[in-house]
Amino acid sequence: MLDLKIIRENPEAVKTRLKRRGGDFKELDELLIPEEARREGLQQSENLKSKKKKLSAQVGQLKQKGQDASEIMEEVRVLNIAIKELDDKIQIWEQQVQEKLLGIPNIPDDSIVDGADESCNRRVRDWGTKPEFSFQPKSHVEIGEELDLIDLKRAAKISGARFAVYKGQGAALLRALINFMIDVQTRENGYQELYPPF
Repeated sequence: MLDLKIIRENPEAVKTRLKRRGGDFKELDELLIPEEARREGLQQSENLKSKKKKLSAQVGQLKQKGQDASEIMEEVRVLNIAIKELDDKIQIWEQQVQEKLLGIPNIPDDSIVDGADESCNRRVRDWGTKPEFSFQPKSHVEIGEELDLIDLKRAAKISGARFAVYKGQGAALLRALINFMIDVQTRENGYQELYPPF
């Protein structure tokens, strides 16, 4: 996830660099509106809390002297309501900002070739010997779809391109690989498995 401070301080530079990936990334503009509201709301909330603290101290002083503090206490009560309402709005703005941030990809490194998809990539180096087959090999996507292990269309509806919904034996294989790696890490590399509360 991109650093919000970088986006806030120089949104045009971020847009320019992201355009190298292809796409318009309108999420950046959509993110800045609730972010500005959130920042202003935080400042207002802090000001109200500061005012409430001062008034609360005055209430204490008046009560110590045996004087009537009901007017100031009413002001504190009204401030509490305003602070709660503002904090609720801040939470909504924060959620909107986080949702927009999740839709913005990482900024490509300067060494990365510009392009919208794999066809724009360039080969940097090869590793190993490329096997030769007496038939046209299928991609992992073709194999996964033919064996009904993955559902790319459903994944695209849920989370966008380049993801898969694993199903049946595909989901079982994925789970087995996860379990295998956890076993390797905990048995051979000294990691301790944890299951935190959600």
